[in-house]
Parts: sequence; structure tokens; C-alpha cells
Amino acid sequence: MQRDEGKDIANFRVIIIGSQFVGKSTFCEKLAIDCQWNLDLIYKLGYSLYKRDDILKDHMVQVEILNTLGYERYKKKLLEYIERCDGIILMYDITEEASFDEIKIWIDEVQEHHQRPLARLLLGNKNDLDDEREVSYEEGRQFGEKFKGKFLEVSAQKSDGIAHAYRVLLLEMILKKVKGDDVIERK
Repeated sequence: MQRDEGKDIANFRVIIIGSQFVGKSTFCEKLAIDCQWNLDLIYKLGYSLYKRDDILKDHMVQVEILNTLGYERYKKKLLEYIERCDGIILMYDITEEASFDEIKIWIDEVQEHHQRPLARLLLGNKNDLDDEREVSYEEGRQFGEKFKGKFLEVSAQKSDGIAHAYRVLLLEMILKKVKGDDVIERK
């Protein structure tokens, strides 16, 4: 935690990982719109970086979200970034079982390369396409438990659950970073 004019500032790094076309970019773009972010957006080869300042319970929070754009072939660089992360979003497409299977591989990588507390969120995207579902809600929930993280389903395209997912992850990161501080109300 840093201090700025008497206010606490918490800096958080988040990475969002998943196969191409699962909706990671749409999730980030809708999050920026739904939460009315004033953000800095940086595009580089293989990823985009979203930066946001937020206020939560009178505390300044700076969040950086790295979107891998589905280019998980830059694995070495991603693993280096994961080591410095406070939170991770693993996203799969509920209508494509192969994307869920890829997430299982990434979870092993995360657990091997990340030693400090990490807020984890498993997101099943495209829940608006329930009639095309290949991965059941229960499969996702059970895997989220195994991953020792939160599990949610969203529809990035319809902006359903996007802001809630962000808040869930943000609160988890705060709890892990400032244990014992009354930054948030615990229910």
C-alpha cells in the first residue's frame, strides 16, 4: 500500500487468460463501458493492457488488466506476468468444451508459477447461449472449487454479470492484500 494525500492506494495486477474467441476482449471492453472507466488502453503484440483507477470505501485502487488476446503461445512472457499478478481470470466459452479443457492446463501452470496469495476467478462466458451449452454450470462450479477460486458465469456480449465479476475479483484481491484492514465490510 502506498499513501497519496492521506489516502491508501492499492495497486493490483490482473491477467485474463483463455482461448481465442471465448470473449476476453469483449469482457474487457464491456467492463470499461459498464463501469464507466476512464482508462488507459495499450495494445502490444499479443496482448492489450487496461488500466483503471477506482475508489472503494474511500480507498484508491489502481487496477491493471492484461488481456492475452488468446495468444497463449507467448507462454514464457505470460508466466512471468502471472508471477507478479494479484488476480487471475480464467475464461472459457460454455458452448465450447475445448476451451474449458485448455483452462485446466492453465490452472496447473498458475499453481506451479505463482507462490503468493492470488485472487482467482473462473468465468464461464456466453451464458446467453444456454441452448448451445457444452460445459454444464455444475462442471464449472466444481472446477472453480478445485481451482480454489470463485466461479461465475457471464455474458460479455450482453454485459450480463460483467461489473459483478470485476467487483468479486477486486474484493478478493483486497482481502488477500490487506488482511485485517477494514477496507471493506465483510458480511
